[in-house]
Amino acid sequence: MSFQDPSATDSFLQNQNIENIPFQDHSSINYLSSSQDNFGGNPFETDYFLPSYIGKNGWDIRSYLLFQQINPSDANYKTIIFSLFCIIYITGIGAVSLYYLFQYWKIRRCTSYAVRDRGIIWFCDRIQSPFVMGIFHPKILVPYTLHDFEKQCILRHEITHIRHHDPFVRLIGLLCICLHWWNPFVWIAVHTMNQDMEMFCDECTLRYATFEERKFYARTLLAFSEKQNGFSIGLAFGESNTERRVKNIMKKRKHNFIIFFCVILLAAFCAGAFMTVPKTIGSESDTQNPEEKYPENNNKDENLSKTKDQLEENNRDFFENNPEYSPSAYSQKEKEEMLAAYSSILNDIYFNHTLPNGQPCPIFEDDKNYDMSQNNFAIFDIDFDGKDELIINFTNSYMAGRTTTIYGYNSTLGTVQEELLEFPTLTFYNNGIVMAFASHNHGLAATFPDFWPYGLYQYNADSDQYRQIASVTAWDRAQTETDDNNNPFPSKADLDGDGVIYFVYLIESDTTLTFDGTEFKQWEDSYIGGQNEISIPFQSIAKENLEEIKK
Repeated sequence: MSFQDPSATDSFLQNQNIENIPFQDHSSINYLSSSQDNFGGNPFETDYFLPSYIGKNGWDIRSYLLFQQINPSDANYKTIIFSLFCIIYITGIGAVSLYYLFQYWKIRRCTSYAVRDRGIIWFCDRIQSPFVMGIFHPKILVPYTLHDFEKQCILRHEITHIRHHDPFVRLIGLLCICLHWWNPFVWIAVHTMNQDMEMFCDECTLRYATFEERKFYARTLLAFSEKQNGFSIGLAFGESNTERRVKNIMKKRKHNFIIFFCVILLAAFCAGAFMTVPKTIGSESDTQNPEEKYPENNNKDENLSKTKDQLEENNRDFFENNPEYSPSAYSQKEKEEMLAAYSSILNDIYFNHTLPNGQPCPIFEDDKNYDMSQNNFAIFDIDFDGKDELIINFTNSYMAGRTTTIYGYNSTLGTVQEELLEFPTLTFYNNGIVMAFASHNHGLAATFPDFWPYGLYQYNADSDQYRQIASVTAWDRAQTETDDNNNPFPSKADLDGDGVIYFVYLIESDTTLTFDGTEFKQWEDSYIGGQNEISIPFQSIAKENLEEIKK
């Protein structure tokens, strides 16, 4: 039985009780075109599909639905367009992701030969520029050919990246590029973000740098930028818009007083809003008096000022009781004798490679072409006692042999004595204080960018020598949760909650004081706060400069 007229079918169905129609299998149903009388028609070329088979007990309801009018061409077109879009989008994600993975594989291959120096610092001879690698356990990879100041600046730069979780932020940026590779604004945003991260680290590194140090840093940045070849997914020192970074490094800072006023206003509002909230009563250990937690810090104000006041008093008494040390009592004859003694020392160093104590100079003895002129000296009144001192820097030497030595001339005895011997990373202040930074950081603050262990010295006029006041180290919780003896980080001492505590070992009293950031700043300012750094006029240890002294 077949139907040629759809209207006839509709009238037939109206006379049927649809609710009583059993659901039948229509797998054997054949379809007949409304324009044909046989069973060979193609139903997809017609407007209607009519069942040529009726079950014994009535219509198959699914066969009835085939009577509805369908236009499949529109649906197929939309499906094809959507499928093509998905294929292109997924292919783009795969291509960009594979590109980044290939770059990562290249870096991993190059750094597989890296040698660990200390902490998170690794040396590698197959890289052209320092960079940070890793998210959860980051490493700082640096090439071997770095000078001391370059290495110090670069490590501070890269450590700032780590402290601000820049490797993780950059990974999120790469994921955004992979997912939105078709969107140019995402590429621009990620590129700009990377520039801002680099410039922020530059500013943190050069926060207290002089103009000359900024120039040297800019030259270092340009040198590494020239060595960059290709794309890098690490936080490389010399990448990301070098021209803009150099301009930012060298430009003078202008204080925006409107922004400064707004910040002060916001700080006052936050202080009023949050500092008036009642403190929640915690455990007994949390409410314990800090003096009870750390009894060695009791009377620390007295310990802090005792040595400083005593040394200043000794200096005043010495100059009052010994007027011959004043500049006005510094005769021409004594000056000539002093220069002759200093000239003799420098000649022995230059020609004989011998120090005043008879020991050989700390130079590369097996290097026949060793250039002594790469070291330097100065004749300068560094301690303001009215007499010039001879200051010698050995920097072109073995690491253990790099020293700064201060020699003073005793006009009464006609001899030269050693006043200070330290690693040549010294900062002199006009009140006789010297900060002597350590050559290595074997402490617990390897990732802390604003701190480096140092010894604090002060000139003592009575002995005409520098006396060490204190030795300073720090513990950064981000570096390690336990010390070498597996003692946990003393969070009770971290009153300001920044995750860093400082240890100040007072030499004379044999006492170690534990400070948080605020207390340490107060202690340090009691010695160098408001003081000016001294700029020393160094000259190279060269033959022409030695001859100039004799004249």
